[in-house]
Amino acid sequence: MKRKTIKQHLECRLTDAEKIERGAASATLTLEIGELELAKKSAADDFKARIDGKALEVKSIARTLKQGFEIREVGCEEQKDYQARTVTIIRLDTGEIVSSRGMTIEEMQEPFGFAEEAEFEESEARPQPEEMRIVRLGND
Repeated sequence: MKRKTIKQHLECRLTDAEKIERGAASATLTLEIGELELAKKSAADDFKARIDGKALEVKSIARTLKQGFEIREVGCEEQKDYQARTVTIIRLDTGEIVSSRGMTIEEMQEPFGFAEEAEFEESEARPQPEEMRIVRLGND
């Protein structure tokens, strides 16, 4: 008879210590799966927001291209002609007239600028209340 040692996969009953060890490993892995799923969702949400932002930019550019213009803040000059009673707005970059309209009644009141020219200085020589005296006039 010839003998040889071999190995086979066979059923083996777990000891109580092995059961506790496998239970702890299962709990740890379950927690790690939850954390990974949360990280995956967070990353997906982040990428979705970034993609949506880029899509909005593309739509805005496409709309601008289709219209052929966009609204920008442009320096302008307001010119008031008191004789013609008009207010004209002129672009400073191209010199084009943006709008022209009649003056309102309030705008027709040309400012004199008195308040800007006047300079008020308070005198430091004012008498203080404790320095004031009552002066009687008459024949008492």
